[in-house]
Amino acid sequence: MKKTLIFIMAALILLGVAKAGLALSVDKTVRINIKIVPFQILMVNGKNTDEEKVITTYHIPQPTPQDLQRGYIQEDNALSLTVVSNVNWVVKVRALSKNLGSSWDGRYIKPLSDFLIRSHQTQFMPVQQIPQKIAWGKNGKKTVNIDYRVEGYNRNYHPGNYKIILEYTITTP
Repeated sequence: MKKTLIFIMAALILLGVAKAGLALSVDKTVRINIKIVPFQILMVNGKNTDEEKVITTYHIPQPTPQDLQRGYIQEDNALSLTVVSNVNWVVKVRALSKNLGSSWDGRYIKPLSDFLIRSHQTQFMPVQQIPQKIAWGKNGKKTVNIDYRVEGYNRNYHPGNYKIILEYTITTP
């Protein structure tokens, strides 16, 4: 009888606690790991390529009398690259051709070393067939303007159709 009375009292106490809004609860900590994959996009002159590399062709103009006098052709902001990246980045450039082409008569080959390039972060440097760092930055969106200079016009000028094919790539540092 005593046990029954204790049982009934315990049941009433529990019923009262439940009605008062006091309930037992279980807290659980959940850990969620999210990995954000790095992405990098390189655009040329505002055209979205959704690529990490861009290939461009630059047709070298015929020199003006002023170009011949100073010995080079220079085009500032010849190319505008837009970088979109969620990580730090580096843009590299390399020539896909061995030289700049030949003169109209075919007797002169303009050397690759006559073509120089710079961004606003670097000095002019000769383009090579191996990738060279031309620009870099932190995550976000940035426009990189590229200047071209073609030297060798203070020597005997050889008219021709000269051009260069360049590959720009974006990577992580």
